Amino acid sequence: MFLFFFLFLNENENSYAQNADQYERIVVAYDPGFPPFQYEENGIPKGFSIEIMNEIANVEGFEIDLIAMSKQEAVKALQNGLVDVILNMHFIQQYGKIMEFSEPIYVSSIGILVNKDDLNKIESITDLSNRVISIERETIEYEFMRNIRRVKYNVTSNQENSFKLLIDGRADAFVGDRLTAQYLMEAYQVEDTYEFVSSNVLPIEYTFATQKENYQLLTLLNRGLRTIKSDGTYTNISEKWFINNDPLMERLKKVVNILAGLIVLAIFIFLIGLRWNRQLQMLVDKKTEDLSKLNKSLEYQVQQTETSYLFQKQILDSSPRGIVTCDHNGKITSFNPKAKLLSGTMKDVINLNFQEVPLLQFLLSKNAGRISEDKYYVEETFWTRSDQKEFYLRYYIYPLYGFENKTSGFILTFEDHTAERKLREQIYNQEKHKTLSRVVAGIAHEIRNPLTSIKTFVELIPRKMNNERFQKEIATYVPNEINRLNRLIEGLIDYARPQSVNKERIDASKLVDECVILFERTIANKGLNLQTDITKGLWIEVDRDQLKQVIINFIINSIDAMVIKNQSHLTISITAYQHEGNVVIEVSDDGVGMEEEEIRRAFEPFYTTKPKGTGLGLAISEQYVQENEGTLQIKSNKGVGTTMIVRFKKKGVENG
Repeated sequence: MFLFFFLFLNENENSYAQNADQYERIVVAYDPGFPPFQYEENGIPKGFSIEIMNEIANVEGFEIDLIAMSKQEAVKALQNGLVDVILNMHFIQQYGKIMEFSEPIYVSSIGILVNKDDLNKIESITDLSNRVISIERETIEYEFMRNIRRVKYNVTSNQENSFKLLIDGRADAFVGDRLTAQYLMEAYQVEDTYEFVSSNVLPIEYTFATQKENYQLLTLLNRGLRTIKSDGTYTNISEKWFINNDPLMERLKKVVNILAGLIVLAIFIFLIGLRWNRQLQMLVDKKTEDLSKLNKSLEYQVQQTETSYLFQKQILDSSPRGIVTCDHNGKITSFNPKAKLLSGTMKDVINLNFQEVPLLQFLLSKNAGRISEDKYYVEETFWTRSDQKEFYLRYYIYPLYGFENKTSGFILTFEDHTAERKLREQIYNQEKHKTLSRVVAGIAHEIRNPLTSIKTFVELIPRKMNNERFQKEIATYVPNEINRLNRLIEGLIDYARPQSVNKERIDASKLVDECVILFERTIANKGLNLQTDITKGLWIEVDRDQLKQVIINFIINSIDAMVIKNQSHLTISITAYQHEGNVVIEVSDDGVGMEEEEIRRAFEPFYTTKPKGTGLGLAISEQYVQENEGTLQIKSNKGVGTTMIVRFKKKGVENG
């Protein structure tokens, strides 16, 4: 009886090997966009997997025909019987139904590659939310990344095309094989530009793939692979292509080798005791292994989903901003604690329409419909809660994307910046009072001159009242001097008026003239020259007081810069004109000028080069220009001078 079972077992053991020997020529598909495993150089296939396949063909005595095609084309060709083997395949569920997989030919890992400039923004896989990644479709990393919410995908057919999207600026990160990314960085000479955030996101095994249940060919490939591993050929090829592997990969390889040895030993012991059941046991082991991998993958995905959900909930609960999400119908889907606190709504509002929450109705009624898939809305507003508490709110509305990268609603975030607003007004008033003191000191001399002229004419009236020439001169000069006094006083009153943010349509040329009048005497008294070239009818829509503060700050800075230079024939030039649909106001001086570092830091609060400066003038000026939808530019050369330039959109005529 024992002899019968032994002969039966030997016959079945050799059946696959005998059938495998029938293969004389095998058609092999490879993806040329997967270096260093497989690629083309001058039309010739090269790479680690190509050399491994050639060595297996040599030891098993068959020939191969290599055909370049994409992975998707190769899978279809394998199903249709046009190719026998696909190089460098890895197991995913959809492939497990249509093909068999050999023993691993190499174990690598999936990495995340980003531009070094973005390392402070992308530090881990969780930072990829709301960012675009380049990734190859139908891969283990693609299936893995689909579990990360709000990731935007730029999908390609191979690894090299995904890498090109990253270096072309069409993706924020590349997710793919670490060795391929390292090879492509060297090939494209961008090692100094990009860096791995993580090089071991998850391991990946590469195998040969054959048609489903083609165990004869699978046995042939596995036998050849074991042969070249045992005679050292595999090690030589591996060291040739992956000599710069990191220590982790070396340790993984040693672990794999040890595990392989243990598996071989276990199989040997198993064959001695149970050889009569080998064929059935192979099928059972294969199915068990597939189910085990699938089960681990599902467990991992469940764990990652739970972790991701808890992490997102922690962020929402800890955020200093109120965060609300709504679907397309306006139904509230999330409402964090800060939103409850600011809105004064302590009840559960999930699944209610946003119109039922007073704060949301106030912020969203007019603006929710303005959000499109590629735009967002931001604004500041004033709101009084039901308990009469007043808030200055800054809020943002932008699209909410679902798993398929399509909009599923919108997100509202808002924050209380009442304290910031009050501090800003306090700083503005302090700076304005300081500037006002300088303006008053300079304008005192300007007022004295017309008063002296008027006083002189009045004293001459008793003696020259009947002089015709005197009558003409008093009728001409006295009204002019009175008008001049009136303009000076009106300009001073307008500037000293308490701040009230109010955009209105004004003629910028008149406002610039008012600022010039305030400083004419000061400029002359300091021995400086003043040039003006102001075009009339420059209508813009701004806060009059804020723009006046900006221009006065520029003039004061120019005067200070020329006084420090302490040279003769220095000039301050003030111009206002129209250019390409914009109103441009320039204040130029021949002062000490600024270096590049000084220009770069000029708008920083409290940064100043003046011994008694506050460092707030230009910071406030920049803020006011931005609040009035304008732009501010500095042009300066050290020792030559500085030009301050502001631009606003021209609004047409006064009643425009």
